[in-house]
Parts: sequence; C-alpha cells; structure tokens
Amino acid sequence: MTRPRFDVGQIIKDWSSEFYAKYSVVHQVRKSFGAMALCRTRALGGHVEVCPECGEIHVSYNSCRDRHCPKCQNKEREVWIEMRTKKSYMQICEEKGWEIGLCPHCKCRMRVIEILEPSRAPPSKGTSSRSACL
Repeated sequence: MTRPRFDVGQIIKDWSSEFYAKYSVVHQVRKSFGAMALCRTRALGGHVEVCPECGEIHVSYNSCRDRHCPKCQNKEREVWIEMRTKKSYMQICEEKGWEIGLCPHCKCRMRVIEILEPSRAPPSKGTSSRSACL
C-alpha cells in the first residue's frame, strides 16, 4: 500500500499555529486537529504483528478514532455506504482489495505479538523477525 503524497496529520502539525493565529477556532476544532495530528503515530501506541509462516513483522499504530479524521473514517464511511446494500464486511473488504491482517509476502494471517505503549519505538530493522514470534 502506497502512502499518499500529503498527510493530513503532517499538514496540521506544520500549519496549525498559523491557522489558529489567523482564525477564531472553537475548542472542538482544536481537539479534532490535535487528534488528527497524532493519528497513526507512535504517540497513540500500537501493536506489532508477525506472520507465523514467513516471519514478516508489521508495526501498526493506533488511530485517533475522531469522527472527522479522514485516515480513520474513510474506510468506515465506505463500508457504511456499502453495508446499505446488505453486503457483509468481509465481502466489501474482498471487493475493495483490502487485506485485513494478511502478510504482504505469503498472504497468511498475521498475529499480534506485542502491544506498543504510546511513544514507544517499533522494533529495529536489525531484529530477527523469526525470533520475534517465539
């Protein structure tokens, strides 16, 4: 999965102080902007998944779950719209090509091996992926 060219969180981090200086912003907007700036970063914690077949490690950071966040709500919005057609969640994911917890190399289901506390760095690249699942 490729990353988008522009990230909402990074834009908010870079420009929020100028935006707040120029516009009168209510508390709820500031709260949502703060949540979106931290979305899917190690500041919110996360988990490490490992593929039991090939040992591939994948770090996933927690989302902010703010209803205004495009990173959090885009997939849910699409699923909600499609669910109105009485399709199951798994059918929708298959049609969209969303791989839920699958190893990108061998396509088997990954399992969580570690929960990351907020602001904790992911395992280093030098860590043996096979030893992480033992």
